[in-house]
Amino acid sequence: MADAIGKKILVVDDDGDMREFVEDVLVEAGFEVASVADSPSALAHVLEHPDLDLVITDIVMPNGMNGRELGIVIRAQRPGLKIIYMSGYTPERPTMTLENEEFIAKPFRPRELLGCVYELLGRDSRMRADIMAQAAGRVRRSAA
Repeated sequence: MADAIGKKILVVDDDGDMREFVEDVLVEAGFEVASVADSPSALAHVLEHPDLDLVITDIVMPNGMNGRELGIVIRAQRPGLKIIYMSGYTPERPTMTLENEEFIAKPFRPRELLGCVYELLGRDSRMRADIMAQAAGRVRRSAA
């Protein structure tokens, strides 16, 4: 499980109640959270905060850019930034094609949101641990 301490998350949703709910769950879990209501504000925040660890965005968004389009623009600026897409209007789970993205269907419970966040944030550390374990095994075999 990833550690929440020091992890910075941006929540993007035009629904104020949902934005507040997600922010409250994340803050209570120990994350540093900022939230915005639209894609232009999200892009500005991403550019101003290079230490951001994760963006959680609604897919259906106003102001001409939906959450998936926002993700594409974010990827152009910050290719490694992790993104969780959320929606209550998607009849099927959309295919996430990148290792550093995930989807959660609304409505969701706090534990479901946190599970998705911890899973996505923990992927890098698990991969690093696997690589280190493999490398250590190769060193032991070559030393024998």
